[in-house]
Amino acid sequence: MCVPKARTSGRRTTDSDAAGSNRIESDDGRLLSRRVSGASLSTLSSGYESDYNNNEVTVGLRCVPLIPGFPDSDDNVLMWHFPRRISQTRLSKRKRPSSACSLIAAALAEYIYRRGIRMPCWDGQQYADVDAILSNAGCHTVALNDRTTQKLLPERIVIAMVDAILEGNALADKAMVHRTSDLFTVPNALQLLGNKFGEVSFVNAPKSKSSTDAFILMYAHLKSAIEHPETYSWKQLFFLLMFVERCVLVVYQRDVDSIVILDSHTHHTFGAFVATANASKSLDRFCIYVLQKFYPEALLNKSNDLRFEMSMLYFKGPLKDVDTPIDVDAMHRAKSLNKPCARPKVFEDFERIALEYTRRQNAQD
Repeated sequence: MCVPKARTSGRRTTDSDAAGSNRIESDDGRLLSRRVSGASLSTLSSGYESDYNNNEVTVGLRCVPLIPGFPDSDDNVLMWHFPRRISQTRLSKRKRPSSACSLIAAALAEYIYRRGIRMPCWDGQQYADVDAILSNAGCHTVALNDRTTQKLLPERIVIAMVDAILEGNALADKAMVHRTSDLFTVPNALQLLGNKFGEVSFVNAPKSKSSTDAFILMYAHLKSAIEHPETYSWKQLFFLLMFVERCVLVVYQRDVDSIVILDSHTHHTFGAFVATANASKSLDRFCIYVLQKFYPEALLNKSNDLRFEMSMLYFKGPLKDVDTPIDVDAMHRAKSLNKPCARPKVFEDFERIALEYTRRQNAQD
């Protein structure tokens, strides 16, 4: 069973979606996140329809919904579907679409870091709510054995998702007063959030006419960063992943080897979405699953039309008195990472990993 080692201190969319702008890149070449159009929304997998769709969700979450997890058909990935009311276009009875996904994803990374929220663990057979085990979060509501049996999503992740959606939407709405476009790049999002996070590195889809597909882009870049020698001491890695103008947060937690995706968008029959897998055993299956569920159109696009971007983030601070981060060394690293020349090239092994994976697959065929 996946048990933590020790407790630590401490989219190609229509022009009408873009509010008068059909640009998909900013002046500095960074991708812009957009609202999901009706056409794109209908392509997202419907999957399991939550039993909680009629629950009232109030600001501040006076009643945190219990969200059970369901494994995929091969037991490689464990998924949680939020009620439709908990998504960036519907939370707090929002009446208009939201284009704040990059803001929400970055805000969610900050909440997870500051609050020391640990990612859940799924090894294909057994589930562990690591956050509840180590922090007693949620134990007053649901006993740990029940949380494990029902594979409930950790309460603090539910709360952080809600807080991030509210903050991201509020910042986006406020920013729109002074903007002509409702589209946000990752640097835009980090700046609007007060530059609490910086980018260790970022990468775009190759501009060449190579046959690199969406899966290889996601899998090889994540694996390169996770296995990079400079990140071995990092307890959590935060990535902002963007395909076809939709931005999500990906978190890797090293002590339990969990890779987790957190998506705030509204899907066909449910709201926000979280999924996890064991990185060592199932990173490839996790990436395939994510693309099928979140970015099905990316699987059909050519490499130079994927609108792919991935950023790895680092926390710059400052910390607050109430913060309880897992990775207390992050502030020490930030002093050197603030100098661009000192930032590790975490995606530099992309080509080697992509080639090795392709060779293995060809050998099996």
